[in-house]
Parts: sequence; C-alpha cells; structure tokens
Amino acid sequence: SRGCKIGKYGFFHGHAWPSKKLMECDYLFMGHVHPSIEFRDSFGFRSVLNVWLKGKLNPELVKEKYKIKKTGKLNTIILPTFNSILGGAALNRIEKEETIGPLLKNKIFDVDNSKAYLLDGTYLGNVKQLRK
Repeated sequence: SRGCKIGKYGFFHGHAWPSKKLMECDYLFMGHVHPSIEFRDSFGFRSVLNVWLKGKLNPELVKEKYKIKKTGKLNTIILPTFNSILGGAALNRIEKEETIGPLLKNKIFDVDNSKAYLLDGTYLGNVKQLRK
C-alpha cells in the first residue's frame, strides 16, 4: 500500500501515505481515487465518465510532511478505473473536503489544477474549469 519504486517511477495504491522513498521520484502513479467527471445537459440528463488525472504533488508540502530537503519532480498520474461498473468520485461535483486518500485530503495533490483526460486520451481541461 505504501508503494514501490522502480528507477525514477513510483507506484502506490493511494489509500495510505506513500513511502518516503517515493518522494524521490520524478513520476508517480496512484490508484484508489477512481476519478471521474460528471456532465449534465440542459435537460438535466447526467453522464459520469472515468478520467485520468495528471498533476503534480506540492514539493513544499511533501518536504514538510516527510521531513526531507529534496524531492523528485513529483509529476503525478491518478489512474482511472477501467471497469464501467465500478463507481468513481465525480471530482467536478464533490466538495474538496470529500476527496479520498491522504494526498488529496491534505491538498498535497492539487485536484483543481490537475488536468483531466477521458480514457481515450481526450483532454477535457483542468478540474477547476470543469466545476463550472
């Protein structure tokens, strides 16, 4: 659950704090959140689609949390669920306080400024823009 490191790449589940070793990585891959975006049309019909989230951990907050002086680049990808039956967190509709996982709850990963992509790679914009 605390993850593993392969070179400059770190992989972890996301429900627990990742290992300190992972904070040396340039690229982090996280699960657990099952990010999605909700769409509503003018008639009130709703569709929720799973998305990839691409962002960065805040290096200053990481240094403070882990009591370290140096970090990797901390580019972070949050993986979607690929099973359409599984639910997800519609990040453009839930309150920031309702996010799951310690990196999101403690704002170490900035959800609002992360970029959302559909499973086919279509870029949707950042989550803040999609909240409107």
